[in-house]
Amino acid sequence: MNAAPRIVCVSNRLPVTATEENGKLEFLPSSGGLVTALQPVLEMWQGVWAGWPGTLTSAKEAVEGALAEFSAQSDFQLLPVLLDQEAVTGFYQGFSNQIIWPLFHDLQSRCNFEPEFWEAYIRVQHSFRDELLKHIRETDLLWVHDYHLIGLGNVLRKEGFQGRIAFFLHTPFPGPDIFSKLPWRNEVLESLLSYDLVGFQTQHEVHNFLDCVEALTPYRYTRRRELFAVKVDKLECAVGGFPVSIDFNEFEGSARLPEVEAKAKTIRDDMNVEFLVLSMDRLDYTKGIPYRIKAFKRMLELEPNLKKRVALLQVVVPSRVEVPEYKQLRLEIEQLVSELNGTHGEPGWVPVHHLFRSLLREEVIAMYRASDVALV
Repeated sequence: MNAAPRIVCVSNRLPVTATEENGKLEFLPSSGGLVTALQPVLEMWQGVWAGWPGTLTSAKEAVEGALAEFSAQSDFQLLPVLLDQEAVTGFYQGFSNQIIWPLFHDLQSRCNFEPEFWEAYIRVQHSFRDELLKHIRETDLLWVHDYHLIGLGNVLRKEGFQGRIAFFLHTPFPGPDIFSKLPWRNEVLESLLSYDLVGFQTQHEVHNFLDCVEALTPYRYTRRRELFAVKVDKLECAVGGFPVSIDFNEFEGSARLPEVEAKAKTIRDDMNVEFLVLSMDRLDYTKGIPYRIKAFKRMLELEPNLKKRVALLQVVVPSRVEVPEYKQLRLEIEQLVSELNGTHGEPGWVPVHHLFRSLLREEVIAMYRASDVALV
């Protein structure tokens, strides 16, 4: 009897954060856009989520044991892919976040095209492939997420896996003028074409991808309703735009929980202002956090009557803190907050409340409930 098909979600990180107390490894739920979007789907289908657990420990048994405890309280299974420090440095901090991330955001001047980063990137694709092949079945649907693992579908195909593989990119995708600056553009394009389905956030990204295929390959493609069927040599895949949302009903239900309402009231009482502005993002130079702080400062200069009546709650979630550009960004944000509070603050009123830490989901929802304005 054939096993029931499963959804196997694959991403760079598992939806957990590792902690260690008294020598015992423990995993707590993570927050973030990817987790918010995908977790309800996997819970519904009782699927599998594969990824790096965020720990450099070589004790695989300890990691698997701690994840098994976490999975027992969830409706889906966690599958760890262990990486060492060298892999994390070259693959994650290097190729993913010093090449692909800035390039795909049209910030090519920030790219560091080190050949060693590409080599590390390929090694990690193989690590994910090898671990997945121990657990997946041909009947499963593999759903690979984001720029860290673009190459995974290609290495799985070359190893003989014939099951269905879909890929979704959560970032922008550049046009050929920018994409062509990538020294490994042909390899990346071949990797994307190895999937059965490639999804982007918007039709703009879809057309950028098709333009790259047209510019760099002997292609042909046809339109099939909302999808494009792309064929290059022996590779054929469907391409479409699928804007990602969240489970709105679930989110609204959580916002109405008594404990969330109580926490929102506490936040509001502690801030003690008429208008609370919330700015929440992870640490990244594409988010424009310094510009938000500068804009808030400019508002106070133009509208001094708002002093003591409004406050900005600026939440910055730590991210890529080992990368030099992100260290500098954190310092810039903290300096701007300090300068603004020192210039405009008064006894009993702090204009900007700055938090630099990860938040539990309940805290995030409570902050949204407590706020009047979301600054994005």
